[in-house]
Amino acid sequence: MARRTTAQILAQVQATIGYHSQWVEPVASLLITAASREITEAYQWSYRKRVRLLQTVAPYSAGTVTATLGSSTLVGAGTVWTAAMVGAALSVSGEPQYLFVAAVADATHLTLGDLEGNATPWGQTTGALKTYSIFRVHYALPADCDLVLFPTRDWPITEKTVEYFDQVDPYRTSRGTPQFFAMSQQAQVSGAESLNIEFWPIASAIYTMRMPYLRRAIDPLSPTDIPLCPTELVELLG
Repeated sequence: MARRTTAQILAQVQATIGYHSQWVEPVASLLITAASREITEAYQWSYRKRVRLLQTVAPYSAGTVTATLGSSTLVGAGTVWTAAMVGAALSVSGEPQYLFVAAVADATHLTLGDLEGNATPWGQTTGALKTYSIFRVHYALPADCDLVLFPTRDWPITEKTVEYFDQVDPYRTSRGTPQFFAMSQQAQVSGAESLNIEFWPIASAIYTMRMPYLRRAIDPLSPTDIPLCPTELVELLG
């Protein structure tokens, strides 16, 4: 049986309840919305499943950098920085902590920041012509992602937690082939939130991951919406 839209489900529920009352339509709409949310979140319906390919980014370390105490601007020599590096992490040799790239002005000037894109001054001693590494810690997941299901490449990638990564490698110095993944915190940039995923070790090259996931349950509000679960069950529960 073909899956039905919200309008078709509403018509069926109204026909079952009866049209005699003036409050049938709004009440039926609420029932359908509640039923859809309850059923969708209870099971991993095939309608919720999607697959995306996620590609890691190789670390970048060409040239050297000059960092000045109290300044959020990093100056490069022999670097070719691009806007694609915004949001990536940056570590400087000899300094254990890492910051993030908040903005890239040109090929040799970038702004240091935090995960949410706020400019952050360099807090260590001034250093010139230092080696560095720009590497991707967080990868954005699809906007409708609710739960990641067993990402794979040529091998399965095991789920861990960010807390585990922080225990074994707090400064993310390990490089290699990703063996573990963890659902990361949501990052908020310019008022928009994104759900992120982390891999460990930090990818040393470009790897393409197969990323199955469950779509987030969204209430069917528009007449053309189709619930992410069997519509017959929505009608029955409604």
